[in-house]
Amino acid sequence: KSILSSLGTQNLTQASAMIGHMVETNSGTAGLSAEKPAQWLWSAPREVGTMTATITDAKGKVVDTRTVEGGAAAGNMSWDGTTSAGKKLGAGDYTLALTGKDASGNDVKIVAHSVGIVTDVALENGTIQVTVNGHKSDTANLVRVGT
Repeated sequence: KSILSSLGTQNLTQASAMIGHMVETNSGTAGLSAEKPAQWLWSAPREVGTMTATITDAKGKVVDTRTVEGGAAAGNMSWDGTTSAGKKLGAGDYTLALTGKDASGNDVKIVAHSVGIVTDVALENGTIQVTVNGHKSDTANLVRVGT
């Protein structure tokens, strides 16, 4: 057991180097805090003309749906918790799903990934978790670490 404990501590120490760095996950779930908006990168196989963004809360309830400008095959989106109706939602985990159409009206598959700055790293149940804007994500879900 002490060998496994030592490996976990070593992995945690190495992962702590991510604190202060930007990460991208393979998930559309991002954290929203009072200080920072939820943030995502999105990509599609070709240019998207129009997109519809649907945001759900941690319970899966749709809390906002809005039209988003396209005109590219990739981009970013941030959301400060204000719904299209003007209601301000509280801190928590929110998931972005995007649907889109190209200039000819054909459906385009769009993938959203959460992004943000790591503020904490923890060892929980044998896995390394990074915290970005209050949202915890397993390091196995990271697809990019940057500066």
